[in-house]
Amino acid sequence: MSRTVAGNPGKLKVNRWRLYWSEPVWPVILITSGVSLLALSLLDRSPALPVLGGLCIGFAGFGSGRHVRQFEEGDVNISKILSLDPPLFATSTNMQNSWDAKPYPVVKIVRRKVPGMRGVRWKVGDYFPAACFYAGSMKRDHWVDVFPLPVSMATDRVEAVDMQMSRIDHLRGELDRRLKLVPRPYRPGLYFLDNEKLSTMPPDDSSHPSDAGA
Repeated sequence: MSRTVAGNPGKLKVNRWRLYWSEPVWPVILITSGVSLLALSLLDRSPALPVLGGLCIGFAGFGSGRHVRQFEEGDVNISKILSLDPPLFATSTNMQNSWDAKPYPVVKIVRRKVPGMRGVRWKVGDYFPAACFYAGSMKRDHWVDVFPLPVSMATDRVEAVDMQMSRIDHLRGELDRRLKLVPRPYRPGLYFLDNEKLSTMPPDDSSHPSDAGA
């Protein structure tokens, strides 16, 4: 996965414990397995046990470290909850990777629950910020994929999420216009959109500021 200079880096202070528990079960499984193997190695002198235990914990740490960098350095983009069951959200961004390339507007739909915050429970239609890393080669004029993570995975501080949202709040209407070009019913995937068609669409005035975090 490529790491790039983000146009709108998150620079978030990440709560690692929240990050672990916001992930699917694999980090918990790795950490639990690693600790169990290390404890077992105190009873069994097999040299393989501490090695396996260390590897489990190391893999869990590597995954969380990559996500920490994503929240610190990743590009923060506008996102919207499409469904709670199944959990789906959409992120809007531009896959252009050089200043002289034409725009490549996309919507990425992800099947993932967006963690709530103190006093906030998300509902369908709510907008929120997501930190993104991009994948691909600088030899092409656009990235080939984008990986958004909800900012609320990294922190439950409403003021921190609101601050990130204030920088992209003006992009709500743009996301809604782009969603009109995404096939229904919504399914997870990356959708490259026709920029010329988007430019001829009227402004979308249907979006309203979310009550979340207010």
